[in-house]
Amino acid sequence: MLIHKIILSFFIVLSILALLDIFQNREPSHTLEWAVVFITVFYTWLFIGQTI
Repeated sequence: MLIHKIILSFFIVLSILALLDIFQNREPSHTLEWAVVFITVFYTWLFIGQTI
């Protein structure tokens, strides 16, 4: 579970940086796209892991 928390905190930081990047550039960047993809995959993996 410690690994999950580390990964989750990393993705939270990544998404925050992506949001700051949006506010600065006023247009979506590749960082945001990858952050959304990673967070979606992570939550799906976490949900499946808890269900099984």
